[in-house]
Amino acid sequence: MHRAKTSLLPLASWPWAWLVMGLGLLGAPAAQASHLLRICFNETPHPPWREVDAQGRALPRGLDYVFIELLQKRIPETIRLQPLPWRRCLEAIERGEVDAVFGISYLPERAQRWVYPPPAGSPDPHYAVRRFRFSWYVAQPSPWVWDGQRLQGGNAPARVVAQPGFSIAQVARELGYPVRESARTVEGNLHLVLKGEADAAALQTNEADRVLGLEPQLQQGIRKLEPALQQRDYFVVFSQRFHQTRPQRALALWQQMRAVRESEPYRQAEARALP
Repeated sequence: MHRAKTSLLPLASWPWAWLVMGLGLLGAPAAQASHLLRICFNETPHPPWREVDAQGRALPRGLDYVFIELLQKRIPETIRLQPLPWRRCLEAIERGEVDAVFGISYLPERAQRWVYPPPAGSPDPHYAVRRFRFSWYVAQPSPWVWDGQRLQGGNAPARVVAQPGFSIAQVARELGYPVRESARTVEGNLHLVLKGEADAAALQTNEADRVLGLEPQLQQGIRKLEPALQQRDYFVVFSQRFHQTRPQRALALWQQMRAVRESEPYRQAEARALP
């Protein structure tokens, strides 16, 4: 097996073949891959973190890749990225097929299955790899409004849609709304609202706003409710197996991730990518 570290060439030149090499490691015993750090992340494009081409196809570029490249420079492990559908990522770490998942928000039930940065029960936001704001999106002619606590405007609880496996779906359920998780993309969920199959979509604000700006039909038929629904921190979690066998190494890796997030190269990349 090729054992060279992650290429430090400009991310625009990284081939998809490099990214998917790690897929062959799924299910490999941890002892056979001790020199590797197998990180799974959501394969769905999400500019500027995971970029797309003009046809909407995912590219190995964006802030997530910048972060991983900078992390690789700081650690001895060889990073293998494994882009998968989000639910598949969560299944893979549950089975110990990967060591970590990149970019996952905190929920108490998740903390019973995987290991978040310290302290227990409330991970330090300084360890977050990113922070996202979520908003409600409803049809233009609909009466729905958001007072910061409840969706108002219907005779029954709003029918909500969210991306499968996203923690905001659980947040919406805890608010008392029935939630459907079927469309993987932001665009797909917005179209469910536009077609009247849902009353509201709970989506990451920056990505939903970007999609609205690209599609005149959605821009004319969908509106965002203010104030924001929620702001959430996103972390790297380790599998129980990895943390139990290497607890001090896990802590050191989180500390290096924090250093990357606070580094000047990453801050400059964020400033260029984010409005």
